[in-house]
Amino acid sequence: MVVRSEKYFQPNIEQSEQTKFKLEFQSDELKKVLADENFSPAKLLLLLEKQYPNTYEQDVGVFEGYTLRQHTLMVMKQFEKYFGKKDLPSGIDRNIFRLILALHDIGKPKAISEGGKHLQHEYTQISIRSLFKGLDSNESSTDLALALVSGDPIGKYLTGQMTTTQTKMAIEEMADRAKIPMDKFFELLCIYYKVDAGSYTENAGGLRSLDDLFDFDEQNNNLNFAPHIQNKIDQIITSTN
Repeated sequence: MVVRSEKYFQPNIEQSEQTKFKLEFQSDELKKVLADENFSPAKLLLLLEKQYPNTYEQDVGVFEGYTLRQHTLMVMKQFEKYFGKKDLPSGIDRNIFRLILALHDIGKPKAISEGGKHLQHEYTQISIRSLFKGLDSNESSTDLALALVSGDPIGKYLTGQMTTTQTKMAIEEMADRAKIPMDKFFELLCIYYKVDAGSYTENAGGLRSLDDLFDFDEQNNNLNFAPHIQNKIDQIITSTN
């Protein structure tokens, strides 16, 4: 079977812009939540629920039975535990990354309800584009958010759905969209994947599922790929297009 390159989904911009968007909270409220020294993922979701009522309570279509709220909180808590005090690649603002994580699956419930889970990335991009525009976010933050949520090349690669070459090409396309050098974007994408996939583990407080993909070092706040997975990840960079 031939698997196409994991190009990022391009949302229907015209349709998105025709849909009237109203920001349901004050941008200063968001700044206050993100600026809190004791940042709380739960408080950020409570604020975003004003914009997306009932969405976070929806099922995300996984066998563990998590709601979007449960999954998103576990993802965000993994980020805070292992990366919350660390500088991000390419000087990316930690608070922008937190907001992206809070929204990373926001389109999945709609995709599932309409019988097209494969469109989750498209719906998520449309929602994020509208929200970031409503918040007057800068272009670089919007481009980064849209690139990160546009697909799951690492996940597809690790499950045998994409070759190393296809995966590298997909990540290069995402890096171009984010306007970030490939090596730095790849580091950022690995963090994104680690906290997302790493939420489906006992370490995150959930059911055992993807635990064997990772080595969790809570004492030193390090979340690494397990050696056999790291070997596969390294092959992405060394592959030739």
